[in-house]
Amino acid sequence: VVRQPAFPSDKLELTRARLLNALEHRNDDISGIPRRELLKVVYGKDSVYARTPTVAGAQGMTREDLIEYTEAWQRPDATVIGVYGDFESDTMLELLKGAFGDWHPASSQPATPAPVPVSDIPEQVQPQLLLIDKPGSTQANVAMMELGVTLDDPDIFALDVLNSLLNGFGGRLFDQVRSRDGLAYSVYGGFQAALDHPGVFSADTTEIAPSSKELEQAKESALNSFVFNFSSNGAQLSRIISYDAFGIDQNFIFEYRAGIQ
Repeated sequence: VVRQPAFPSDKLELTRARLLNALEHRNDDISGIPRRELLKVVYGKDSVYARTPTVAGAQGMTREDLIEYTEAWQRPDATVIGVYGDFESDTMLELLKGAFGDWHPASSQPATPAPVPVSDIPEQVQPQLLLIDKPGSTQANVAMMELGVTLDDPDIFALDVLNSLLNGFGGRLFDQVRSRDGLAYSVYGGFQAALDHPGVFSADTTEIAPSSKELEQAKESALNSFVFNFSSNGAQLSRIISYDAFGIDQNFIFEYRAGIQ
């Protein structure tokens, strides 16, 4: 399946039908519309960081397209394999070597993996107001977005505490926008960091600095969620292979905790 996927036509058609159905109904819930459209504004409508599936793309996809993509991108020196479960490590390692030990890049592939597609990041996003009309909608969704930071930004720990400060029960956005002013039923703000490009950031603005109590509660919330990184073997394996695939030091998770503290 990994080395020579068959891409049976019936499975392709089933996946196509599911995707087309999802695209047909993606605007039923208006909460997903602003983010999708704002990403195009912040990164640019042709940016790889703002891509979304399209009906034309789903309808035009062929089995030959999938095979061509696999032949171009799927190769052992760009693959990280992780396994967890009840087994003897040496036995499992031998099984993996037997299944993948003779796997080499195809002759049609370059000597090294091709670089992942990237897009230029605008130096500055011009302020603008984007209005999206959805006739018949009984509610409105208001959002703001701007460029954020990358995962290696030194401010990432402070920004994560800011996320906790803004969100959830007791968070500033919830307390002020929903509970105190009654302006919205659902409210959220914060940052999302990315590895190879600036993520996006959105938040409310206030002239009142957080109190020491608010700051400590936000830090405690961020630190309390730390344990979920080790909640299951699957969660730990996913983190380990993701770090390995993206070249992140495996100690980053502990550096993160220290940074929050």
